[in-house]
Order: sequence, then structure tokens, then C-alpha cells
Amino acid sequence: MRMRSVSVSVHGYHGGGLDGNNSAEFLKHLDFIFENLPDELLPVKTMLLRFKQVVCSCFSMSLAPSFREDIDIFNQSVATLIDYSNNTLKIKLTPTWKIHVLVCHLKPFLEEKKCSLGVFCEQCSEAAHAVMKPTMQRFKRRSDHRHHGSKLKRGTTDYTAKNMTL
Repeated sequence: MRMRSVSVSVHGYHGGGLDGNNSAEFLKHLDFIFENLPDELLPVKTMLLRFKQVVCSCFSMSLAPSFREDIDIFNQSVATLIDYSNNTLKIKLTPTWKIHVLVCHLKPFLEEKKCSLGVFCEQCSEAAHAVMKPTMQRFKRRSDHRHHGSKLKRGTTDYTAKNMTL
């Protein structure tokens, strides 16, 4: 009920959860959502506040100078939350694959790319894939087929030639 009062709603698609806009609103209103909740939830709130800082430093169009430290602090809060849940609350908590990606792969990725995640847009690549799919289906070959590479190149060339604008 507290989440709905600040216009945060959980959706049933993609396995349930928060979409991008609702996630942003949730993080924006953490203090209000966790207000007057039991002390047992403090490690959850702490981890979410640390995640909010990672979002601010890594998910925008510019990479914050503090991104390494922000990720390290978040990673420690995840470890603390898992330990607290498993040992104190006796609730088995295992990280999701998204937490794994954040904890294990985010910092090396950002260090290699030297830019923030805001420049990468999954929706753009998914939209391009959907638009190109009919053309690429005509040229499709299994990856172990001897003409796979040449057909992939031909499909890309065909699509580009038919959709190029000057």
C-alpha cells in the first residue's frame, strides 16, 4: 500500500516485478517506503540505498568518478544482507542472476568500456533485431554450416541496401 501511495506498481509481465519507471520511483521513495518498518529490514534498506548510489553513478549518460567505490560498497551490502538473512533471520537468500551481474561483472565492464551504462540501450538493439528478423530469416543458416558467415553478411547487406536512406 505504501508503494502505491507514491505511484509505484508491480507488473505481472516479465515474471513480475518493477519496470524501469517503477524501479526509479521505488528508489526515489525508499525512505518513505521503509518508514516505520521493523529493524529486521534495515539491511534490505541499506542494500537498496547502496544500489541507488550505483544507479546514480553508473546507469546515467556519464560515469561518476566514484563508480568503483560505489560498486564495492554495494557489493559489501549484498554480502551483508545475504549473511544476515541466512544466519540471523534463518531465511535462505540466494542472489538473482541480476545481482550476480552487478556484483561480479559491472565494474570490469565499466572499466573496459570507460563509459556509463546509459550509452547502451537494450531497447534499441531489440527493436533493430525485430525489424531485421524477416530479412535475416531468409538467409539463416546454422552456426556450423559452411555458408553461415557469408549468408549472415549477405542478409545484413540485403537489409541495409533496402533500408538505406540518404
